[in-house]
Amino acid sequence: MITREADYAIRAMILSAIYQKSGEPLTTTILAEKMEIPYRFLRKIMMKLRETGYIDTKKGKFGGVKLKKKANEISVLDIINIFSSSSIFLNKCIKESKPCDGRKECKLHKELTNIQTDLHSKLSSITVDKLI
Repeated sequence: MITREADYAIRAMILSAIYQKSGEPLTTTILAEKMEIPYRFLRKIMMKLRETGYIDTKKGKFGGVKLKKKANEISVLDIINIFSSSSIFLNKCIKESKPCDGRKECKLHKELTNIQTDLHSKLSSITVDKLI
């Protein structure tokens, strides 16, 4: 399950890309209002995105939020991994890359691994620019 924090981060990145494309300034206050989420919660999210190199922020009258990378270079998987990487694993054994419960061979493990690979591939192919 994708966390609320990761969901809001994805939405914030989409809105940031839209504003950046239009040339309009975008502040965290505007983002919080448009997304209808608490400012403090969004601020934490934006700080994490800035720390990980996905956005840049500038204070002041002409400041705001800007993507640091191109929208076609930022995938949904990238953003999810910042906030909740373990939330998209189907089973603990997939994350640890070993069969569960100490069994030498688990037929389900192989099937879940295939599904997990497909999921990661799909989420990697969905970029912010495709969601605008």
